[in-house]
Amino acid sequence: MPKHYHLSVNSDLNNLAQVLDWFQHLHPTQVPEQEWLECQIALVEGFTNAVCHAHQALPPNTPIHLELGIELDYVEIRIWDQGPTFDLRQYLQHHPTFPSQDMGSGRGLLLINRIADNVQYRRIDNRQNCLSIVKYLSQHDPIH
Repeated sequence: MPKHYHLSVNSDLNNLAQVLDWFQHLHPTQVPEQEWLECQIALVEGFTNAVCHAHQALPPNTPIHLELGIELDYVEIRIWDQGPTFDLRQYLQHHPTFPSQDMGSGRGLLLINRIADNVQYRRIDNRQNCLSIVKYLSQHDPIH
């Protein structure tokens, strides 16, 4: 049975501990530990990008909304921010597929792209953005 969870926090890296506690508390038994940890890494990177980049010029009390969808065969994380638009597809096309240590920033997006089976960043209602991260579970992955 699908399950959906929501959390809203202010745009402050000090709230990362709260985000991680929320996420870890929701770990369902049908999601293998390795894949759950990969989703956790993607969540941390996405939240950090929202705080440090999307909300860089916004007040720290600007909310970031998190959604977690746990389906039978995949996990979806959605991170909603209110920053300027950003073309994730173009960024990924013009940067290496594996983060190098020489990159000053931007490794988080490359890591998310490597972990996720589907990643999208799109503008919604001309006032907020949604980073959608989908990870298919291995026991349902048609490739395996």
